Amino acid sequence: MYKFYILQSLKPEESYLGKQVFNNIKDLAPSYFCEIQNEKNLFDTLELIRQDLMINLSKQGIIHIHCHGNENGIVLYENSSIQKLINWSDIRPYFRNIYISTSKRTIISVCSCEGFNAGRLVAHFEPCPFDYVTGSMKEVGFEDSVNGYTYFYKSLISGKTVREGTIETTAKFIDMDFVCLNSIQLFKAACEELMKFSSFPGNLKQKREVMKQKIINDFGYINEKQKNIIDQGYSEEGVKTYIERYKEIFLS
Repeated sequence: MYKFYILQSLKPEESYLGKQVFNNIKDLAPSYFCEIQNEKNLFDTLELIRQDLMINLSKQGIIHIHCHGNENGIVLYENSSIQKLINWSDIRPYFRNIYISTSKRTIISVCSCEGFNAGRLVAHFEPCPFDYVTGSMKEVGFEDSVNGYTYFYKSLISGKTVREGTIETTAKFIDMDFVCLNSIQLFKAACEELMKFSSFPGNLKQKREVMKQKIINDFGYINEKQKNIIDQGYSEEGVKTYIERYKEIFLS
């Protein structure tokens, strides 16, 4: 069974959006709503969610944040007027703590323009705290932000799988450009840029030379053992080893 945590931080004229999603599902499944007023309020609320999920281990948390945001983080409207950007890196530890405390991955939805940037909440070489991450790849209209997510959540409440709900929501709300990736898909996306980089041998060779020169600059010389470590690390085989180790930790 799911429990929905609907958080929002919006301009006064938009303040009905997240609340409307909450109102649409509150009688169908356990749900909680919070108007986020500032950074401390956000972090305190995420801590309360952690504590609540520890008590209710039978439930999987769906954390929905209705806000504005970009590739760097989410925007909070402190006291409904003052904007403050909260970086993904500052939010990340709270979601990791939820996972560590409950041993259950949450579903995170960031309903904002280009909300799928929430994928940046996933850190390299740390366990992925999310079962799924949902969002949009572009600017989302007000109606779609409410109706699209309401439709998606109602499909989950009705017993449909996340994949089924995603397919139906994507088809019904085409302009929303809805995306929902699981932890395996997130891992592949995280590795994509690295794989692109390593597919060109010249890139690895250049990186090897840069690292060797850095050691020479810092210490005045480089020995054979250090050269061998760098040559191995920045080779196609070294990249494969790196990714396998990354995957092991990511999915742990």
